[in-house]
Amino acid sequence: MAEHSNIIDRNGDLLSALVDPKFTLLEIIQYWQGVAGPFPYLGAAAWDQDERSWDHQHQVAVTKDAGSIVVPGPEVLRSGDFEVLEGHFGLPLYRPGIAGADQWILGFMTPERNPVFPISLHLTRNIGYEKPYSIIRIAIVPGTWGCRHLQFEAVEKVFRSLQSVGRDGQTGGEAGILADRLRAWETGEVDFGRIRQQLWSAANQLVERFSEGKPATFHQTQSAGAPHDISVNYPVEHLPDIPAYAAEGFEHAVWIDQMQWWEDTPARKRSIAYWTTKKTTEEWDRLYETCMEAVKGSWPSLVEILQQPPVSPDDMERLLSFMADINWPGAFEAYEFLNNPENGAMQYLDDAIEQATATSNGPWLEMLQHAKSILTEE
Repeated sequence: MAEHSNIIDRNGDLLSALVDPKFTLLEIIQYWQGVAGPFPYLGAAAWDQDERSWDHQHQVAVTKDAGSIVVPGPEVLRSGDFEVLEGHFGLPLYRPGIAGADQWILGFMTPERNPVFPISLHLTRNIGYEKPYSIIRIAIVPGTWGCRHLQFEAVEKVFRSLQSVGRDGQTGGEAGILADRLRAWETGEVDFGRIRQQLWSAANQLVERFSEGKPATFHQTQSAGAPHDISVNYPVEHLPDIPAYAAEGFEHAVWIDQMQWWEDTPARKRSIAYWTTKKTTEEWDRLYETCMEAVKGSWPSLVEILQQPPVSPDDMERLLSFMADINWPGAFEAYEFLNNPENGAMQYLDDAIEQATATSNGPWLEMLQHAKSILTEE
């Protein structure tokens, strides 16, 4: 979860904290199972019956044999100076008791069993450094939080938008039907408000027990090398409100799926055409930032959108940023575009060179200077 944010991010992070390394990882996970005991977890009993799930490829509900599903237990893994322990937990298979619910809803409602689990507890323990520490992260999936309907509302919205550039509306219409049914279930048939309250309380009990509720700062380093501090460990008496998923995050995930560079599909082409008309909007700026932070596979599509006329100063600045690493997806296409004198990159290069120098980014500076030399010669 982002610093000072009450929004669950696309990775499903519910809570992160530093814990006292004097406790073993198994002690922590056993405590979690204890505080979660009164809640509607099923453990191995969750798989005592056959269940329906959704086959995304064939768009049909299928039945899984209970005997083929394995519930993994906690296991300690070692990597260098770290120990990693992961525990996974299930939620009960709520049945709304309405006609057609199993076929239409259960597969979407029940969080995927593999490789995504309803609730995951990730514990990392430093065992070799001078000042050992442990980090705990609790992650969930949208179905655990009663937010599956937001996923399908996002699909509906994205594919309705793509209709404006020539895509038929069948997928959007089907997603809308599913979203309506899920919304009715998640907001009426099941008391997800209670479930969210219980899980949030349990997560914070864990932090209170193993960190003594002391505010702490976890030091991270960004990919560009800049230090980044994250505040963790909310004392129980100062708990923020229960976190929520942001609908826009689901929409961005759907757009990213359409723009993956390794599939040159009609959906990708239409997505590029759609966002080319939106380049001056805040909506585009937010999607661009999400793509840059989350999924490199969408970057070539971003570059292609930025290259579409009219190319603004902001577009040019973003294209120049791709030259920081020629191995990035989309970087070569940006490099070729910028080295074409007809595209007018020369007037922006000096500012980018100054920025690369100020941040001591040697590889980026070298690429920018090389581009300038090519454009100067021509």
